[in-house]
Amino acid sequence: MTSRSPLRSLQDMDETVLSYAELKAVATGNPFLREKMEIENRLGRIQLAKIDYETTRQKLQKFMAIDGPVRLKDKDAKIAGLMADKLRMDDAALKDSDGKNLFQMTLGEKIITDRDEAAKILMTAAKGGFTAATAVKGSYRGMNLRILIDPMAMEPYLSLSGARTYRIGFSEKPEVTMRRLDALHDGIIKELKATQEERSRIAEDVKEAEEKIKKPFPYAAEEAEKKARLIEIVQQMEQGSDVAIAARAAVPREAVSEEPARAAYAR
Repeated sequence: MTSRSPLRSLQDMDETVLSYAELKAVATGNPFLREKMEIENRLGRIQLAKIDYETTRQKLQKFMAIDGPVRLKDKDAKIAGLMADKLRMDDAALKDSDGKNLFQMTLGEKIITDRDEAAKILMTAAKGGFTAATAVKGSYRGMNLRILIDPMAMEPYLSLSGARTYRIGFSEKPEVTMRRLDALHDGIIKELKATQEERSRIAEDVKEAEEKIKKPFPYAAEEAEKKARLIEIVQQMEQGSDVAIAARAAVPREAVSEEPARAAYAR
């Protein structure tokens, strides 16, 4: 592969073509030849820009019509799930007379209000092997609670599920595991906020795509003008009109110096 960009290569080619055009124009005395090749060269660059414009436009259309709405739908579903789980945990929270949260966990048929006792039961089950761990079923603040085994790491973890499912890793220290469990509610709120922000950004991107698609090709007018002029030049060259050639010539042929040819040759 080469490190030269297509644009750089095109510019190099342009210089070569223009130099040849200068030599040919001087040799033939036809002032239309150079203009024709300059217009063709410019139209070539416009065509490259048009290809890029159409490619970008197709991507924007796909994002606006397919990718954007799909991503928005996914975010909406996630937001709805997170919001439902937040409300679920809020409704199930027990508070004392001072408004502080009270601990309560159900494991099997047993309701546990002592945090240390719950931690001990969970840790014992987690270290008791697959059968003991997966036999644990309960609830915590309205969320279904289970101990599952990671099939890849073969390590137990707490699974809490409502509208969505959340994973909490065990620590060697029971108190750390319980702090992670307590932090679930705040974690849901944090994830909810982040997802809402992501959703807003996607919606803005969709709106921006809609606006960009409305913009016409910026070189459309110039392209039409150049094409019209090229047709005119070709017709005049084919007709061989001496009047037209004299009208377009900047200076009489006799006044053309040899400097352009030498400069072109030097390049």
